[in-house]
Amino acid sequence: MADNTVLPGTGETYAADDVGGVKHQRVKISVGADGAAVDCSQVAGLPIVAGDGLKDSLAHAIKTIDYEHAEVHDGRHFLYKSYRDLTGASTQLDFLVLTPNVSTGRWAHWRMAFQANEAFTIELHEGVNPSVNGTNRVAINSRRDSLNGVDTRLYEAPTLLATGTKIWEARIDAGKSATVAVDTALELILKAEEKYVVRIIKENAGTHWVDFGFWWYEHGPE
Repeated sequence: MADNTVLPGTGETYAADDVGGVKHQRVKISVGADGAAVDCSQVAGLPIVAGDGLKDSLAHAIKTIDYEHAEVHDGRHFLYKSYRDLTGASTQLDFLVLTPNVSTGRWAHWRMAFQANEAFTIELHEGVNPSVNGTNRVAINSRRDSLNGVDTRLYEAPTLLATGTKIWEARIDAGKSATVAVDTALELILKAEEKYVVRIIKENAGTHWVDFGFWWYEHGPE
């Protein structure tokens, strides 16, 4: 069956779309107050009214948040933040990260940041092989009233049989650039059921601090 319909008697053609042998009439949207109608177009757009909770009271702009922020609201965002004082040259501190099982249907979207007052090298290794996990470090849920538990596990000072593949590296320099923060910038979606190590290496002698934060959200089908 062809699109459009010709009315008997008048011969006028009305727009229609043939969908599986059934005619669906095509219509144009008009906008305007009572007693007025203007064809909807890029010039006369379709007005959208946001509720008070979605609208900025001053500019009347619709409020939006990014995806990571939305995961905070949903109670699926987690954080571990701390610092350590390290002594001696070539001293290293490792954190083991165990990602969720495939059965959970969730993947860790990982970010991290570091700041120090001396030269440090930061590395992320994938596919490590620990013989001892180390000390469990409990991440907090960023939404403090959420009852959701964390599936990604974090341990400090593991014993490693193999360090896997280094997939990310950064350096905090000594001198004038010390205390400058380095981070992953964009999130890394870590493999499911994988073992990672974040390695913090102090380069020079003496005692110096390193401040670090690991944060991630665990996303999957909702």
